[in-house]
Amino acid sequence: MRIADLIGRLREHGAALVWSGDGLRCQGPAEVLTPEVLRVLREHKAAIAEVLTRECRGTPGPCERCGRVARPENGAERLPSGELVCGDCVTTEDVEAGSAPIPTSDRFDR
Repeated sequence: MRIADLIGRLREHGAALVWSGDGLRCQGPAEVLTPEVLRVLREHKAAIAEVLTRECRGTPGPCERCGRVARPENGAERLPSGELVCGDCVTTEDVEAGSAPIPTSDRFDR
């Protein structure tokens, strides 16, 4: 299985994979992130980092909640805490707390 396919299947089942300068962060249901899956993620960490980094090029970055690319044209917002959230993950509570849309005219070089 290709790394991009693995990432996609994990996301389909509720897992979030986020690569940052601190490393790979995985969140999701225990039945998805089994010890075997976590072992595979550790073994292929460099390849996963490459795919996630490439996926976010030209964007403000990954969503802190689901790990997908937070694209301004799809409603990405910056929360008051500084977290970046994609349009699918923005909640009414986020907006009420003062989240700010990411301008689509900004250029993001990552």
